Amino acid sequence: WLFKIFYPRVPFLLTLQEGDAEKYIQEGRLGLINIGWRLILKKADFVQVISNYLAKMARKYGYRGEIDVVPNGVDLKMYNVSCIKHDSEKIKSRLGISSNDKIIITVSRLVEKNGIGDLISAVGLLDTLYPPAGDHPQGGKTQNTKLLVLGSGPLRRRLEDSVGGLGLQDKVFFLGDISNEEVPKYLAIADIFVRPSLSEGLGTAFLEAMATGVPIIGTPVGGIPDFLKDSETGLFCEVKNPASIAKKIKLLLEDDDLRSKIIRNARQLIEERYSWDKIAPQMAEIFDKIA
Repeated sequence: WLFKIFYPRVPFLLTLQEGDAEKYIQEGRLGLINIGWRLILKKADFVQVISNYLAKMARKYGYRGEIDVVPNGVDLKMYNVSCIKHDSEKIKSRLGISSNDKIIITVSRLVEKNGIGDLISAVGLLDTLYPPAGDHPQGGKTQNTKLLVLGSGPLRRRLEDSVGGLGLQDKVFFLGDISNEEVPKYLAIADIFVRPSLSEGLGTAFLEAMATGVPIIGTPVGGIPDFLKDSETGLFCEVKNPASIAKKIKLLLEDDDLRSKIIRNARQLIEERYSWDKIAPQMAEIFDKIA
């Protein structure tokens, strides 16, 4: 907003990709973030947001001008499973993943809002809530689950301690930061992507998983409902509820028809609405409006 004061005739396009909880905006740094938000929105000539949730937030904090919802996009070529399958097999071998293992993956900053502690607890609950059912062919599908955690953040040590306390050292693996080029190879070996967010501006990692053909589980918060339609393009779990997460993981591991439908619908949605080929012209149109 200071730029706008000194250059009032230069169009100011504000792009909102905020993923933190609204409480942080309202109370963070003694309320200064709230004031800053309102000042910036007041000076903006045009606002572009990545989700309908953020469009509503911009209105709530005082913006009265034009808003366009243009989400982040996905490079479909980068997430083409057929092109990365060979490298993915190498990753499975390096991590000691067998053909019988079911892989849950999350690509997340290790911060409170992403709910990774709840996901770890859910993995611990799978064996307790859903023990093997004798000789039933579905009985042991949750028994060989492993969780790959891609990403870093201030909660890593606490989360690692939680894994130790739950005795999940052989099930949960922290892989740290993985380059953008390598992430698709890890997604390609996964059976389910989960991020039980407490808040989310949009959730590009979900879109990337959908593009790779990995069914997703998320919470109905922030911008996630823009692309996650329950039982159509993914599954909703409850916020801060490990048992709910475990239940949805079990469902996706056991219901092959539902899983196939979700994978098919999700990939179609990404191709139709979230590929960069679709997003780039929308951004170009915005620049033309304010030029």
